[in-house]
This record gives sequence, structure tokens and C-alpha cells, in this order.
Amino acid sequence: YNSGGKCFSQVHTKHLTVTIDAFTIHNSLWQGKKVNLPNKKDMALVI
Repeated sequence: YNSGGKCFSQVHTKHLTVTIDAFTIHNSLWQGKKVNLPNKKDMALVI
């Protein structure tokens, strides 16, 4: 990202690294009783 031009520019690279800064825990996982895990499509992942 070019902050001076306020635009994205293409970068040629052979390697790409993904960094996870945070993730969310579904509300049902906080409860003390065992419950069925939700479908993966219902869980949000913040990257």
C-alpha cells in the first residue's frame, strides 16, 4: 500500500505469508456444557 498515493500497488513475489492477528470464538464454546460444534460456515475468522 502506498500511503502517499493512497493506492495499492502490485508486488511480484514467489512467497506469500499469512499472519493472523485475531480470531473469534463462537459463543457456544464459552458455555460450560457440551454442545454440538457449529458448522464451519457459521464461524467467522478475522485475518
